[in-house]
Amino acid sequence: MNSQNYRLITIPISHYSEKARWALDRLKITYKEEPHVPVFHRFATMKYDGSSVPVLAT
Repeated sequence: MNSQNYRLITIPISHYSEKARWALDRLKITYKEEPHVPVFHRFATMKYDGSSVPVLAT
């Protein structure tokens, strides 16, 4: 699976983000994590039509 461009948009304190990291690691999918400060993460997720995290951008 070509996952060179996968980005995981997260906030560090989110247990949902931790579950996403765990699942991607377990499936051996490589990704680049983009941690954001709560509230400001919405700027990063806006272009993906989302407001919550985690978002896996492909």
